[in-house]
Amino acid sequence: MLNKSQWPETTSSAIDWIIASLDEKEKQIICETKKADLISLHFSLGIYIRNQLGMHSGNNALMKDCARSESSDDTSYLYYDPDSASGFLIEAVWKRLRHDRRSPAKAKASRSK
Repeated sequence: MLNKSQWPETTSSAIDWIIASLDEKEKQIICETKKADLISLHFSLGIYIRNQLGMHSGNNALMKDCARSESSDDTSYLYYDPDSASGFLIEAVWKRLRHDRRSPAKAKASRSK
């Protein structure tokens, strides 16, 4: 697990971290997964996300940001759980990877950072 001081506190920084931690084969597998089948990643990538990003260990800032990003209801985070947050992040990673693969210039720029 990442050290508590390394936990991303926003969805954007969490997505960046997750993508940076994936190898090219993993990225390809995620890209090729149908949206309806992303749930199949719950017990692999989902567990990794939940454990590494402290979602069961007090990373309330990230949990709140995921809830706010997914819902316009400011109190939705009160009912949000690590499984929902990791599912939201998996879908966000999937969207970003698919977008980057369709936009070669953007993908190249993000890899050179």
